[in-house]
Amino acid sequence: GRVLMKDGKPCFSTTGADYRTVVGITRDGDLIILAISSANYAFITQIFMDMELDIDCVLNLDGGGSTTLHSLNENGKLTQMICETPIEREVADAIAIVKKK
Repeated sequence: GRVLMKDGKPCFSTTGADYRTVVGITRDGDLIILAISSANYAFITQIFMDMELDIDCVLNLDGGGSTTLHSLNENGKLTQMICETPIEREVADAIAIVKKK
């Protein structure tokens, strides 16, 4: 992916708008994951700056049709899915957050 913010400051070149999967890390180590439609790097960076959460680093993961966000309930059933296309496809990278029982 492309680093959009480092040490709390923007560091990117402008690119066209597309679906984006973005991960931000605060200086306290909190993780923020966003799936955004029709966004360019400047817009995404501004979103993180507006959060006022002392963001340290923002990384753009895969975009376009690979942008997919799934949320499962406690029974393992899909409760939410955001993606550019209605059909799932292979993606280049993934982040899974699993709650231990």
